[in-house]
Amino acid sequence: NAGRVMKAQMDEQMIPEYDAYCLKAWSEDENVTKVNDGALTKSNIVEKVAAGITSFVNNKVPLTGNYLFIGASNYAKLILSPEFLNLEKLGTKALEKGVCGEFQEQQVVRVPDSYLPEGVNFILAHGDALVAPTKIKTLRILEEVQGIDGAVLEGRQMYDAFVLAKKAKGVYVSKTAA
Repeated sequence: NAGRVMKAQMDEQMIPEYDAYCLKAWSEDENVTKVNDGALTKSNIVEKVAAGITSFVNNKVPLTGNYLFIGASNYAKLILSPEFLNLEKLGTKALEKGVCGEFQEQQVVRVPDSYLPEGVNFILAHGDALVAPTKIKTLRILEEVQGIDGAVLEGRQMYDAFVLAKKAKGVYVSKTAA
């Protein structure tokens, strides 16, 4: 049972915390492009995402290898928008590294709303601009610990997240407020 408990701890605690930390660090980096778009609706969300893609084109960011990190609520608005194209492609990429489809050649990664910092609509990013190193990741199940009956689980993970300064134009953050 100790192995199952450790896997549950990883899936339910460590990985979500790490993902939320990375998204927060990337969106708050001082070098990235931040735009005040206000609240998104199904009638304006495509326009706002297109503005981010236009920013990438104007800043000579490659148009392949881009990710659109979007909260579940805004994702629902995106797929309900009249302009949403390539709907049939959603099913083919549903299991590929958390990517749930493609929108205007950007790989869409739907995340829980709580993973994005307050006031962030979405993050559009080129994969080469983002760094998320994990320095130490140690997990142990200790069977024989003096004074304790049963297994003891130990875990430690050290990580960080940042945007490469030279590639910061490859990160576009849509916010609800300035």
